[in-house]
Amino acid sequence: MTLDISTIDAKDGQAETLVDQLRKQLSPQGDIVSDAGRARTIELFGEPLSPQQVVDRICDDVAKHGLDAVLDYAGYSGLLDFQEETANSVADALASELETEIEWYVDYNCTE
Repeated sequence: MTLDISTIDAKDGQAETLVDQLRKQLSPQGDIVSDAGRARTIELFGEPLSPQQVVDRICDDVAKHGLDAVLDYAGYSGLLDFQEETANSVADALASELETEIEWYVDYNCTE
């Protein structure tokens, strides 16, 4: 595997612009995705999506389908490997974690 790593030459007068572009790429609104991540997104959603589109799709699914969607995504991602009798405690923990993540996302993306 080869890495394509960009460099910024501060002597050429474009460093500030290039750093700003890099910040945008690496932000939650950016579109930096590995080949494996892109393949997994296509496998799950049937099409390539930006990271922001993936988050939006998951949030929409959870809003519409609640805990069932949370468990589906958690199961798909390999986070869960559990027996039926432990599902409720896992669901409670996931719901709490998801609530925390959504609050962070809203705070981070909805404030100027």
